[in-house]
Amino acid sequence: MNKKELVEKGESQDLEFKESLRLKEKKVVMIEVRESQEKPVFFKNHAYKRVGKKNHRISSNELRKLAKESGERVYWDERVCEEASLEDIEEEKVKTFIMIAKEERNLRIGENIPTKEVLRKLKLVKEDKLTNAGVLLFGKEPQRFFTQSEVRCARFKGDEAVKPFVDMKVFGGDIINQVDKALNFTLEHIPKSVWLIPGRPEREEKYLYPPDAVREAIINLNLNERQKKAVEFIKTEKKITRSEYEKMFCISERTANRELSNLVKLSILNKTGKGPNVCYELTKISPNLAKSRQKEGANIK
Repeated sequence: MNKKELVEKGESQDLEFKESLRLKEKKVVMIEVRESQEKPVFFKNHAYKRVGKKNHRISSNELRKLAKESGERVYWDERVCEEASLEDIEEEKVKTFIMIAKEERNLRIGENIPTKEVLRKLKLVKEDKLTNAGVLLFGKEPQRFFTQSEVRCARFKGDEAVKPFVDMKVFGGDIINQVDKALNFTLEHIPKSVWLIPGRPEREEKYLYPPDAVREAIINLNLNERQKKAVEFIKTEKKITRSEYEKMFCISERTANRELSNLVKLSILNKTGKGPNVCYELTKISPNLAKSRQKEGANIK
């Protein structure tokens, strides 16, 4: 790292450069690191605390405890991904999402709006920086930033999850693409009956388990308990409002809006109405759009 890069790196980290001095005929630069006003301190998506002269990584349990003590909630998906930039976003993924959202949920976003503005409207950008959710949804290579963000699918010989595998695959990419690939993998290993109907050229097919139910089960792996219960509630009551969601789980309006918006982004719920009449219903994906999305996902490497 040359002098210019060192200075630029230091300024971005709020470091203060002191006067240089000579030590044993070598020129040494003194750097003062100011105490951060925001605690805990995050680096590469992990929280740290200072104990004596050492930095210690904070466990998830301790992080939740600190959040409760401060009276604020720490939402990982809303946090800025410091290492990512808009260049890490795949614009075609954003365009595909807008196309589907317009047809299924009447999303009001123009086709020629810049990608950055679309991300801002979806609340996936904070102060011109991508959030973790933005990277996971539309990133070119989300695993560059989150190595653990992958789906591992396996089929075993019996009822117990023990080796050897009959088949096993690991799917990376964005989370929407992961759901599509995991669904395709699962359907490949589900028994399917096929029959011909006299007078019709095409054959009829029926899976042992409904594909919609399989897809829902895969998506539910990424939902919290409140969101799962809300989906079950909508199956019975047909819809839910933000205030109902808020009262049902005794949470804040901000949390309710955030969790319902996430369900909309994942194409689980459809937002209808305006103002006080806004409600959320289960999304029904048309066959043509489902095939289109799977085709788009298959083309993303």
